[in-house]
Amino acid sequence: HRGDFGREAEVRRRARVQRMLEVIEMAQEADYVLSSKWFKRQRLLRLAIGVELLGCPHFLLLDDPTLFMDAHSAILLMKEIVRIARRTNITLMCALNTGSSE
Repeated sequence: HRGDFGREAEVRRRARVQRMLEVIEMAQEADYVLSSKWFKRQRLLRLAIGVELLGCPHFLLLDDPTLFMDAHSAILLMKEIVRIARRTNITLMCALNTGSSE
């Protein structure tokens, strides 16, 4: 029956999303409305990575994910990104600017 297939696909989709939220450690925020007012840049980036993970990539390329962050926040974000890459077994490539020496 065609309706059963649709329900099964929905259950599988929801399970994949739930697993992704667990990987990026945002399962508790699953029902939140996305707003930059409430989410810091670090959490928005983590969520963006999670959306990409739904596509089951072999590698992930991030272009300066720490832009406009202070050093402490940048280090925390990079640790999170590395943890996610290890947990999902994907290759991670990041382009990082270290800023000027001025």
